[in-house]
Amino acid sequence: LIGENVYPEAIVSGYFGSLTRSAVRRFQQKYDLSVPGDFGIKTYTGIVDIPTKNKINEILLANTG
Repeated sequence: LIGENVYPEAIVSGYFGSLTRSAVRRFQQKYDLSVPGDFGIKTYTGIVDIPTKNKINEILLANTG
């Protein structure tokens, strides 16, 4: 999240709190990893779900090769 410039606080503590959740939301927005919300409004949950994990893994793999 830090490398994706979506976590400006850059606190690495092992704790998944409100700052991390907000950073995950910004990551999801950056890559349009939304879930359908009410009335067709895009929702970014801040939860590291399967599409979010897949995108993170894709980025990590691209950066290691």
